[in-house]
Amino acid sequence: MGLRVDIEDRIVPSFLLDRLQGIAAWRVAGLVMGIGLAAILTLYGSTAAMLVKTWAVSDSYDQCFLIPPISLYLIWRHRHRLLAVTPQPAYGGVALIALSGAAWLVGRAASVDLVEELALVTMIFGLHLAVLGVKATRINFFPLAYLYMAVPMGAFLIPPLQQITADAAVFLLRLVGVPVFMEGTYITIPNGTYFVAEACAGLRFLIATVTLGVLFGYFYYRSPWRWIAFMALSVVVPVVANCLRAFGVILLGYFTSTDVAGGFDHIFTGWVFLSLVTIAYLAIGYSFSDRKHEKDQPPEPHATIATLAPQQVLLAALAALVVAVAPQAYAVHIRDVASRVDLHPLLRLPTVGEPWAPMDYDQNLWTPRFAGVDASIAKSYRNADGEEADLYIGYYARQREDSELLAYGNQVVDLDKWRLVNDDSVSVPLWGRDTIVDEMQIDLNGSRRLVRYWYWVDGEFTANPYWAKLLFARSKLLGGIQGAAVIAVSVPFEDGPAAARSRLDHFLANVMPLGDVLMSVNGGKKS
Repeated sequence: MGLRVDIEDRIVPSFLLDRLQGIAAWRVAGLVMGIGLAAILTLYGSTAAMLVKTWAVSDSYDQCFLIPPISLYLIWRHRHRLLAVTPQPAYGGVALIALSGAAWLVGRAASVDLVEELALVTMIFGLHLAVLGVKATRINFFPLAYLYMAVPMGAFLIPPLQQITADAAVFLLRLVGVPVFMEGTYITIPNGTYFVAEACAGLRFLIATVTLGVLFGYFYYRSPWRWIAFMALSVVVPVVANCLRAFGVILLGYFTSTDVAGGFDHIFTGWVFLSLVTIAYLAIGYSFSDRKHEKDQPPEPHATIATLAPQQVLLAALAALVVAVAPQAYAVHIRDVASRVDLHPLLRLPTVGEPWAPMDYDQNLWTPRFAGVDASIAKSYRNADGEEADLYIGYYARQREDSELLAYGNQVVDLDKWRLVNDDSVSVPLWGRDTIVDEMQIDLNGSRRLVRYWYWVDGEFTANPYWAKLLFARSKLLGGIQGAAVIAVSVPFEDGPAAARSRLDHFLANVMPLGDVLMSVNGGKKS
């Protein structure tokens, strides 16, 4: 049964009749959309809360609070265009919710917040398509897509941004004749040492510029090529500006002192310089705009009377919510299985063959920091030649909040204490199989160590955190091994890293297969 307004054309003009009919249709569809949105945000409230928490605690993402209001404003600007079309449910939106629900479940199983949050935004997109239809979604495509800018992402860019900033600063310092030595992201000049820390990588400025650039391009460019060119500028400008900022601060420190340079960095470059760069960047973008004088005009009224079947909208919304509930139901099952795991595992010390003999472990030398481990072993060994090697195993019976193997803050090396000299991936023989592990050279007041580490997840060794996350997801979704561990070995060295690598290879060749040790923690059984 269609929803219609029965008013004769001779009493009410056709264009007004069409407008009244459209308003009535949108009231029904809008109400259903609002209820569906509230239901999805309730179902996935933990993900939404995690999203907002990141906005609140991280300076790099505090501008994300503005994204939802901006999207709502953009939808409101399209109200005249929306009233000219009829909401028509599209079951492709239900399929999109199903796919994003599956992605959310994988993200939850692997403890990857980014995947969960992207999936939540995609569910909102899918709900809009399912309830309001293709035409309305086409009109609101940009406001809906802009919601993805509210998802905190880009943290993986911090290390390369740190290195780019350090390399550029050193290049410019040498260009102007300043004597400089660089090791990693530490920059040393005659009167001080500077460290390009995470906060100095420029990620916050980059994210803010890109977020602003996307919105600016929407308002000021008709040509997609101009928009793409401006977005490229949105990436290049903040990176170059941050490099110049670092160069200027170190150069000032060379002519004055590190204290003066530090104060200048926080007062001038933190506010004035970056603000001026942003203004100049927008001015450049405005100069080649091809939509300077365009205004958002309501469409011409037409004579087609809008119709809407309320039962179709309700059926599409119901299908969308049923599909959205399924991942949550399976997540409850996963939590139930995980809750049966013993959180007090017995982790035994592996056998190490001669000539390596165990000795007391010195906590003050080198100690990995992994929060929430359920069991751990730290042991030192010495061979007949007096050479030493250290072994650390941190075991998690199952992954849970505040007790995760791959969590922010977990460190194989305390970088607040040690200086990172080199970090690389190397292939080493581990119990009959070549395995890629992460290898670091670290320094503490001239005392150097070579550290290798890798993870054990669902019965496999890997040093790749992304693959480890997928293994976590596999173990949870398919009933695999719930336990996981980090394994790290270390040797001090003064005679160069090549000799240290040889000692580590020899030590590991005499350690019993650690996969067997870890499998035996829970009786070698899959949960």
